[in-house]
Parts: sequence; structure tokens; C-alpha cells
Amino acid sequence: MKKAYLVLNGNDFFNLKNSINKEYFVVAVDGGFHHLNNNNLKVDLLLGDFDSFKNPKLPDVEIIKFPTEKDFSDLYLALEEMKSRGFKEIYVDAVFGGRFDHELANYENAISFARYFDKIVFLGQNQTVHFLTKNKNLNLPIDTIVSFFSGTEKVSNLSLNGFKYSLDNYSLKRESPLGLSNVTTGSNQNIKFSDGVLVMSINLSEALN
Repeated sequence: MKKAYLVLNGNDFFNLKNSINKEYFVVAVDGGFHHLNNNNLKVDLLLGDFDSFKNPKLPDVEIIKFPTEKDFSDLYLALEEMKSRGFKEIYVDAVFGGRFDHELANYENAISFARYFDKIVFLGQNQTVHFLTKNKNLNLPIDTIVSFFSGTEKVSNLSLNGFKYSLDNYSLKRESPLGLSNVTTGSNQNIKFSDGVLVMSINLSEALN
């Protein structure tokens, strides 16, 4: 499975340092390069418009430079590049802890691309956000806080088992806060739905499975 690890310029850098070198194709998205460089982590590709790139010279890696005035964000273009290269699992670090408008744009970008990948996960120190297009089984510890939102107009036939607030074939609409702050009650959790993009926020940074 081809995995890509994209690092943005937010302040909340999770840092998958123990597995970066052997498991992932590492992409520095503009100023995200500094997170990697400051931690002596490899970079396979640097891309962006370089408006937040502070080094006096570019590193000796593959580089894709975008114009500053463009219609798409750097993350959108990075996801487009990962799609064209055939990557199936996308992990995005340093999404959080920056400008809210950037975080919101990144959220919408992930929803737009979710159908092209087997997995898109946003990483943070205190949470992971998963953009799901198919059923998922989890093994989270009991009392883990998990929230669910519809990234599309609705998520149809949503069923949740192993949570305090279970659902059975529920139509979760995008504007609904119903899925906020659910809690795991068993060691196994089951999530089923028929269509749409289900956004799952887990209040536990280690929850990457």
C-alpha cells in the first residue's frame, strides 16, 4: 500500500518520526518543510507556492512550485499530485494550530478527495480526523470521545455500535450536530453507512488504525 505523509505549516505537529523513513513518501507542503527539517526528518518532495518557506535556498529534493496567485490551496494541489502518483493512504500532519480559514479549507479539500483514496487522516497532538467513504471497524479504548459529522450533504443509513449513543440506519445531515461527543462503551466499535463522506474525529492521537 502506497502511503504519503504530508506536512503542512500549522503549529500542531504530531510527528510520525518513528516510521517516516521506512513507511511513507514524505511531502513537505510549503512551510511544512521546517517541521521536517528542524526534526532531521527526510523530505521526498517539496511543493507549494513558497509563501511560508523561510530558508534562503531550496533543498536538494524534488520540487514542484506553484504560482502565488492560484485558484487552489497548496493542500488541494498536493492531494491532486498524490492522486496522480497512485497513493492510496494519505496522512496530513500540522493541519491544526494555524489560521482557521486554512483549517476550514483543508477540511473541505479532504472531503473533496476522500473518494479517491482508501484513507485520509488529519493528525494532531490531541485528535485525529478521518474522512471515511466506507464502513470501518475500530478497537479504541473504552471512554474514548469520538465525534461524527457528515462531510457531504448527508451520510445515509449510518449505524454505530460500541458507542454510548448508537444509531441504526440514520440519515446524518451536514448541518446536524447530533454526532458530537459520542463515547466508546466497548473494546470494539462498528461503523456502517451506505454513501456520503463521514468525518470522524477521535480524541486520541494514537488512533491511527
